[in-house]
Amino acid sequence: MLGHFTHLEEEWRWPDLRRFWEHLAETHSVVRYDGRGIGLSDRYSGEFTEETRQCDLDAVLNAVGAEKAVLLGISEGGWTAAAYALEHPGRVTHLILYGAYCRGAQARPGHDPEEDQALVTLIRKGWGRDTPAFRQIFTSQFFRADADATLIAHFNELQRLSADPDTAARYHESCHKRGDGRDLFSRLTIPVLILHSSEDLAVSADEGRLLASIIPRSQLVLLPSGMHYFPSDAAVVAKAARAISRFLRPDS
Repeated sequence: MLGHFTHLEEEWRWPDLRRFWEHLAETHSVVRYDGRGIGLSDRYSGEFTEETRQCDLDAVLNAVGAEKAVLLGISEGGWTAAAYALEHPGRVTHLILYGAYCRGAQARPGHDPEEDQALVTLIRKGWGRDTPAFRQIFTSQFFRADADATLIAHFNELQRLSADPDTAARYHESCHKRGDGRDLFSRLTIPVLILHSSEDLAVSADEGRLLASIIPRSQLVLLPSGMHYFPSDAAVVAKAARAISRFLRPDS
């Protein structure tokens, strides 16, 4: 499910970005979606809230007739997935959190509200331009400097196509209104797998460790990667896919 900005068609065109989903689809039915106002969805001028994200997820599960489901929440989508699982205990059987957090940006050490507001301004001014210079500032939080240049270029373009500048800015602001959600995550009672890149640039691996410490009986797997976005490296993808398979089918 959502992890900031998505565009399902553009992601699928890039082999390195679809590898993860192809691995999961070998043994599971995988359903993904673009949230309102993002990717292939219609433009949306309203407010982005926790409620709108919950409604989008619920609508997708209803549309595919999923009476029970495993939720995979990536980055900020982990918060949405956890909240939904708590509100629908009979519908969500397992929860997988990738690059997620229980402390919103405001509650993390070192948060600088002026820097955050400056980033919002840059998004509004430069997100939709042909040159990726403005989007590159955002991209640098997801990939290390030594990452594949073609992958970085594709991600820059993916951002531009996924949302217009105003939508991108409003969605970013809505996510960064989150505070301390440790109480929410500590109430989870279903099986939870936490996947986190050991050198994540956007959301420190310490956030993954914190999740593991407060979610009862959860499992933590640290991936040998610096990417915040879902993995593209073949070895890391294989490790993540194996961890998910063992988690969902422990006796197989």
